[in-house]
Amino acid sequence: MAVEAGGRAGGIFRSRQDAIRYACLETGCRPGDVPLAAGPIPLRLS
Repeated sequence: MAVEAGGRAGGIFRSRQDAIRYACLETGCRPGDVPLAAGPIPLRLS
């Protein structure tokens, strides 16, 4: 899963690499712009 910091963009991806590729395209692949979570992230469906 990849989620923009404000929660307004992102998606659910098949793999971690696909999520990183998406995030990289969205941020221009600038170092430090794509942090990775160390553990599970709760999914809120509303």
